[in-house]
Amino acid sequence: MAKKLCLLMALCLLLTLTPYGSAPAAASDYSVVDPAVLLSDNVIDRHASCYIRFKAGRTLLGGRDTITVRFPEAFQIDTIRPVNVSVNNRDVSGLDYSGHLLSVLIPDSLNVLTGDIVELGIASAVFQNPREAGSYQFNLKTSGDTSEVATSSFSITDYEYANGVSKPTALVSTAAEGVSPAYRVTFKTSVNGRLPEGSKIYLTFPAGATMPTYIEGRYVTVNNYPLTGQTILVDGRKITLTIPTGLTIAAAQSVTIDLTEGAGIKNPPASNYHTLIVATSVEPTQVTSFPLETRSAISTTAQETEGVRVLVSPAGAGQNAAYTITVKAGKLYPLTNTITDFVLTFPRGTVIPATVPAESIKVNQTAVKGTLVNTAKSEVIFILGQDLPATDQIVIDINQSAGIKNPPPAQYKMDLGIVRATASVLSDFYVIQNAPATTDPATTPTTPATTPEPASGKTIVFRLDSLVVDVDGIYSLLDTAPTMINNTTFVPLRFIATVLGATADHNATANTVTVKYNEKEILLWVNSTTARVNGNYVTLSAPATIVNGRVMVPVRFIGESFGAEVLWDEPTQKITINRDGTTAVPSVSTPPAQGPVGSKVSIKAGNSYVNLRTGPSTDYAITGRLLVGETATVIGVSDTWYQVRQAGGSEAWVASWMVDLQ
Repeated sequence: MAKKLCLLMALCLLLTLTPYGSAPAAASDYSVVDPAVLLSDNVIDRHASCYIRFKAGRTLLGGRDTITVRFPEAFQIDTIRPVNVSVNNRDVSGLDYSGHLLSVLIPDSLNVLTGDIVELGIASAVFQNPREAGSYQFNLKTSGDTSEVATSSFSITDYEYANGVSKPTALVSTAAEGVSPAYRVTFKTSVNGRLPEGSKIYLTFPAGATMPTYIEGRYVTVNNYPLTGQTILVDGRKITLTIPTGLTIAAAQSVTIDLTEGAGIKNPPASNYHTLIVATSVEPTQVTSFPLETRSAISTTAQETEGVRVLVSPAGAGQNAAYTITVKAGKLYPLTNTITDFVLTFPRGTVIPATVPAESIKVNQTAVKGTLVNTAKSEVIFILGQDLPATDQIVIDINQSAGIKNPPPAQYKMDLGIVRATASVLSDFYVIQNAPATTDPATTPTTPATTPEPASGKTIVFRLDSLVVDVDGIYSLLDTAPTMINNTTFVPLRFIATVLGATADHNATANTVTVKYNEKEILLWVNSTTARVNGNYVTLSAPATIVNGRVMVPVRFIGESFGAEVLWDEPTQKITINRDGTTAVPSVSTPPAQGPVGSKVSIKAGNSYVNLRTGPSTDYAITGRLLVGETATVIGVSDTWYQVRQAGGSEAWVASWMVDLQ
């Protein structure tokens, strides 16, 4: 993420601080003036000719002066010889390259006068672009300089084609021949590559891979959305995934596809070079991935996070929103030891005002000292009032008075960096949904995030251990997931209070929480089962507690205190809070209402077989198959699984949604 010098200087003037050291020397103090980098190809991982140009600030003598270039470690430079390098199109006679530092002796036949242009060229045979897209700079000096000068920033892109996705990365959990591994495929859509629900993603697997007849959607997720209910057809080595209802992937955003071992795709013969091919219905150009990498720790579950969580409230498109960004302890340590500033780059389409008040941003509950906005790059830059260790957890709160309006409906990631760092980190996915029809973004209140808006939600749906919450069909991300402690389900108090139209204030000194709703006042003591409701003392089934710095309360107590109905669905691990007292229809497959024990089952029409397992979930081993025309007798039920006895007497478990009762 490029950080221009003028932007940083403007911020320092704004704050009347000089935290980044003394001002640079005038250009005349250096032999290197206006340095720049030109590449013959700016695509990741490609060999490219590299030209480093600058204006000489003093006379440079051939055979005596040297030019020294420091490359970022991301660039790959092979063994380099004088024949691979030139200065102003002349051969060089001496050079030294070690540890990404190249020193070149100016040719004897060349003297450079003050003001002349110098061009150092490196052949593509030895110079290769990094695998990570982004903005980069080189540093250089001559033998007459005491310090290095940074070149202007230049970009490396991961898009090889105008009508294709970025170059994909593909991981497999094992490369053993004939084994079914887990796959993780990641890429980005282009600036024109928005994928609405119903769009297609096409994956073509390596030559020699053994493909199943079809793949059940429950073995596949796209950006953590399971494709449960889809039957994914296989055409040779190509499969087609359909973006599920409720998911839209924004332009220029990340896509992560996970396939578990249950997908049944078997590895080809061992090789050091297997690739995948990716295309979409919006960007049909086929793009070949980097060679497959083996990564045994690939998660087979949907909840793998980047360590930077973003909660947006409200999360409707075009709405003026508050943001809470929680950074996992140590996540920023590779960028810096001590944090004094932040750069937040919001997704394309986010509307950011020209100025953001410093008082609208808090970091770990303390207002920042100053802010600067770069609307061209959707950046908000701010300086902290105190230094923070990069090993600590960081919570950034941006309230609605900042005036930031959400982008169009889609799934997004945010970029978080440090002003002085050349790298940055990405957040987890967060979702912006269609705004309610009655919402006028132009008149949305700009009150601080700690003051709840009037409740507009009738139904709130949490899932145990999930950061995603559904409020009347609009999805947001929590910074602390609902959890179960001693058979009691806890949810974040402030979030649920805000959504239901209440206020919640935590007094850390007294270790109490006061909740006000209409004419009702509830006082909770953290770690105590005693509460006070309108002056009357009651006993809770479990005490309020602190998880990840957030006050968590028993969901049934707090929901019913607000006059809402609280429902728990064991098979889906969902907690539903209905303000109008009605029960939402479960969206998951459940066994038929009739008693299945004693009934016969056979596989559903259209399937050629169904797996039999040693236990009631896909975590258990496959023991066999139930084929077309075969039946088995149900002898037990566990959630959505049947225990069956086959004709030969063997017993196993089968998924109820894959069979019909007779």
